[in-house]
Amino acid sequence: MKSVIERYNKSKDEQHQMGNPTSEVK
Repeated sequence: MKSVIERYNKSKDEQHQMGNPTSEVK
């Protein structure tokens, strides 16, 4: 189950960076 969460978080982060490069940078 943990691998699924990590995979989801990773994909979400990638989409965040590609979708909003300057909107929300952490």
